[in-house]
Amino acid sequence: ARPSDMIGAGHLLNALPGLAARAHRSILRRYEEVCTGLTGHNEVTRVIYAPSLVSFADLLKLHWESHDPTQGMGQGNDRGTNYRSGIYCNDDAELKIARASLEAYQKALEAAGHRRGARITTEVIEAPPFYYAEEYHQQ
Repeated sequence: ARPSDMIGAGHLLNALPGLAARAHRSILRRYEEVCTGLTGHNEVTRVIYAPSLVSFADLLKLHWESHDPTQGMGQGNDRGTNYRSGIYCNDDAELKIARASLEAYQKALEAAGHRRGARITTEVIEAPPFYYAEEYHQQ
């Protein structure tokens, strides 16, 4: 199993086969600091999965379809840098797959007429260090 970090509707991950574990993280060690929106950090879900049962592409599909990646610094009524959409990859292969996936979903949104002119704002970068959020924030 290997970790991959994703933000979004983490509870939907429970339905995927091959999921070994997931945990919430913040790049700072205190969740409350991240929630202020003043740190520039965001909150994500760490996903550990069995690639023989679920592919990275399957996880990306769930990521794109479980939230609106065009909302910039927020999701729904939740606003701030800590709610931005992000995909944090472990290696160059994942980065390549994630970026190609972003381009494909952007084209699909445009073809569907989703919020005309809306661009996907999801950040796709190498995974920064992972810190577990406080126990009360785990699921």
